[in-house]
Amino acid sequence: MALPGTRINSPVRRGIFAALALVCALLPAREATAGLITGQVFVDYDGNAALGVTEYGIQGVVITAYNTTGIPVGTAQTSTTGTYSLNASGSGPCRIEFTQIPNY
Repeated sequence: MALPGTRINSPVRRGIFAALALVCALLPAREATAGLITGQVFVDYDGNAALGVTEYGIQGVVITAYNTTGIPVGTAQTSTTGTYSLNASGSGPCRIEFTQIPNY
């Protein structure tokens, strides 16, 4: 899972994308529903999709929820531990996007 214009050229960066892939995989196959959306973005060195003792959260990643017409309905930024919580407004499904992922 690579974002446009990014290169996955280190184990750490690959781990970040693995963690983001996990977050996306945990969402329902169709789309996420509006409401409270929480999670954690972290470096996944071993690729097991679980936060290990030598792995850590990533601060500053922006998470945005968009409604079906592409309008932002909620946004959050990860904390120092990589956790986030956003409240997506509206009643329908939404798409989740992760941006401002730091280079490692």
